[in-house]
Amino acid sequence: MKLLSAIMSATFNRLSATNKQLACLYEIGKTIASSKNLAQMCDRVFKNIRNMCKNCNSGIMAVYNEFTEELDIHAAFGIDPGLTGVAKTDGIYQFIQFKKELLLNNISVEQPELKSGFITGKSLIASAFYFENKFLGFVMLASSEKNSFAINDLILLSSIASLASVSINNISFIAEEEARNRLNEIRQRREF
Repeated sequence: MKLLSAIMSATFNRLSATNKQLACLYEIGKTIASSKNLAQMCDRVFKNIRNMCKNCNSGIMAVYNEFTEELDIHAAFGIDPGLTGVAKTDGIYQFIQFKKELLLNNISVEQPELKSGFITGKSLIASAFYFENKFLGFVMLASSEKNSFAINDLILLSSIASLASVSINNISFIAEEEARNRLNEIRQRREF
């Protein structure tokens, strides 16, 4: 009976966690589908991620800006409020761009070179935004405790990053198209 009870309890806990993760993905999917503005989409998605991850004390969602060639921080908590971007020289920028996913349960031992101004925790998870092999940015969560994240947390964050990547690319394309149309309108007015 004790063994059966332990198996049932473990199964219930796993199903409960999976249910929460699926609900989170559903909410984020709805948010992404209804967003037309990059800042709004990032803010809403990041709030859902933050609500899902109760043991996090900091995090950022940064998107590549092709004009400055840096990452603009579109959503964050637990970091210096004056920090608006991530430079190309920052360790996390270099690492996540090529690694794509990151799960560190003891940063100072596993990757001490990643310590930077906004990584204030002892453990972190991060996932890059990629669309057709084009690096678009990343989302990262950190905790002040070691061993705060499991592989399931990384899988969920990677799923969210995949959904967000498509939206980031689409929103950027729409914004470029609108800017191109406005430029054409201005050129046509000047010709008359």
